[in-house]
Amino acid sequence: RRLAQQAGCDAALFVDAAGHVEEGSIWNVGDFDGDGIVWPDAPHLTGVSMQLLQAGLARAGMRSAMQRVDLASLGRFRAAFFTNSGSAVRLIERIDEFAFDVDPALEKRLRECHDGSPLQPI
Repeated sequence: RRLAQQAGCDAALFVDAAGHVEEGSIWNVGDFDGDGIVWPDAPHLTGVSMQLLQAGLARAGMRSAMQRVDLASLGRFRAAFFTNSGSAVRLIERIDEFAFDVDPALEKRLRECHDGSPLQPI
């Protein structure tokens, strides 16, 4: 992340040698294709916020699937977002040359899916 910021970026997105998106430096990444959420089907750490969001999407009946995501084809998605313990959902405006819709209604829907998870005693 530090190297990305030194290069003028906000964060780092990890991509394998073949150009497949994996995850962010301290976050999971998801994409919205207009109908549902696509998570990169690649090696990643499944964060708690990602798990809560996936469970909420299932409860809401919103499609959520793992698929290979190629960096070169990110333009096929309407929106991109990240999720981690510090920010349940934050829309991404741009990844390299690909600009995405920053749709407050989508962000609200995703937050509601995340926040709708019941609390669990520890």
